[in-house]
Amino acid sequence: MTPSVVFSAQVELRLHVGDRSYELGQLGPDFALLRTASPLQAGDAEIESVIDGKTTRRRIRITKSISGDCRRFDFESNN
Repeated sequence: MTPSVVFSAQVELRLHVGDRSYELGQLGPDFALLRTASPLQAGDAEIESVIDGKTTRRRIRITKSISGDCRRFDFESNN
């Protein structure tokens, strides 16, 4: 019997807004969850994904400001 092998990618997700950076806990097609609740202003931002050392960046627009007790924000692609 062959032993089972488990593969797991190393994933890091960050949101960059101006000179601030926030860790993301979850990323969907048009929303994301901050790892820790923090206020965010609506406007331009960038999502950085690092998967097994390969970095991609996606320019977005946060569509609505959120308060400091909220983790979820919605966004639109800004291509």
